[in-house]
Amino acid sequence: MAEAPSIDELLKIACKNNASDLIIRTGGEYRLSNFLLWQASYAEIYVTETMWPDFSREVFYEAIRNFQQRQRRFGRTGEQTPARLATT
Repeated sequence: MAEAPSIDELLKIACKNNASDLIIRTGGEYRLSNFLLWQASYAEIYVTETMWPDFSREVFYEAIRNFQQRQRRFGRTGEQTPARLATT
């Protein structure tokens, strides 16, 4: 049986890909605690009161639905987004 990758191996992959679009924070905490700070620079953060052991598919889908409603600005203001600039 193949061994599951360690957390260190998974973090190396995450750091290499640099592609965090959404970070889900469980337990109602509004801080990243220095977790993947560079990779999180333009990520959207979703905070849920659900504790990690109780995190379910339904809670995950709620985070995805919330993410889909957001305007991704990548450091710009709402006035500087491409859709806004195209209409002015």
